[in-house]
Amino acid sequence: AQTCTITGCYIYNNAAKGVNMGNNCLASLSGNLITTCGSYPLSLDANAVRVIGEGNSFSGNTVNMIEVRAETINELKVR
Repeated sequence: AQTCTITGCYIYNNAAKGVNMGNNCLASLSGNLITTCGSYPLSLDANAVRVIGEGNSFSGNTVNMIEVRAETINELKVR
């Protein structure tokens, strides 16, 4: 899995999704503002939901929901 940290960022005015995490991406997200995007502020695989940290704000986007893409949950990864 690919890992990185996205912290304290202001992500705005994207034509589509604010952050689109690829398959098997486990980027840690905390303290970010994602706004005025043309679709979801955040899109990620079901196994990556655990990397959403505290202090993120998702508002003013065309779709104000997090897109969780379907996949088989790996019990070894999800806690």
